[in-house]
Amino acid sequence: MIINQDILWKGIIEDLCSDFLLFFFPQAKDHIDFERGFQFLDKELAQLFPESESNQRFVDKLIKVYSKGGEEEWILVHVEVQGYRDANFSQRMFIYYYRIIERYQKPITALAIFTDEDPSYLPSHYTTDFLGTRHVYEYNVYKVIHQEEEKLSKINNPFADVVLMSLNWLKNKKSADNKILSIKMDLVRLLIRKGYPDQKIRTLMEFLSAILRFESSEYIHTFEDQVQEILPNTINMGLKETVLHEIKKQGLAEGMEKGMEKGMEKGREAELIIAINNMIKKGFSDIDILEILEISPDKLKSLRNKT
Repeated sequence: MIINQDILWKGIIEDLCSDFLLFFFPQAKDHIDFERGFQFLDKELAQLFPESESNQRFVDKLIKVYSKGGEEEWILVHVEVQGYRDANFSQRMFIYYYRIIERYQKPITALAIFTDEDPSYLPSHYTTDFLGTRHVYEYNVYKVIHQEEEKLSKINNPFADVVLMSLNWLKNKKSADNKILSIKMDLVRLLIRKGYPDQKIRTLMEFLSAILRFESSEYIHTFEDQVQEILPNTINMGLKETVLHEIKKQGLAEGMEKGMEKGMEKGREAELIIAINNMIKKGFSDIDILEILEISPDKLKSLRNKT
């Protein structure tokens, strides 16, 4: 099953927002009041740019954060995750910028994360120049394929591991299952060595299971067995069970299409219902759910009626 990278990034940015901000904006620790939390303004962003609804979707995250200043100020962080070449990308970034400024009248920083495989594609500014009037809009850019695995592995921030997993996917998505197994186990060991809290390891394992996948169900079970061997003495049993559940969910997803054709077993249907409920709680739209689970709208409606 083809993984929708945009949906994965959308979820991980929300789940690890503090780590995300500190990874891409190290100076944020001096300016942002992390104790006040964050607010995702996705609906507001959609209202500012409704024409994007009819085109290919992007991971547009508008995040409201609070500064440490005495006054109640806030900053908008606009994030674009781009996984393919787009000739109009910089112009679209600029349109977002001026519409946000017009609506909110607040300071904005913008970041474009490029997750494609083309090293030369890195649009970083938008320029207009006509009859003596010139305007240049520049924004932060980050290219996953340009990063170095060794450097990422030494950074003690969970979002460095998100980037490392994405980089491994770019480099190895066509590799044989035995190589994917070795890579995934190395990444699991790295997470444990870094000593992250259980919840963050759980979140990162979910991302890893979704982004680096096996072709054969045999390797899913092998991965499960190997993970089980190294987890018991390092993290609590509750986390172990969650991690193993995520691995098993990968097997469910990979067998889903055949299962649909042959008639889904009750146990598999029950897992689908649980997955749908969890995705709804996380704010996924029906379109997102249909894409991830690869089920029809009628099937989604039927499963919802059974919850």
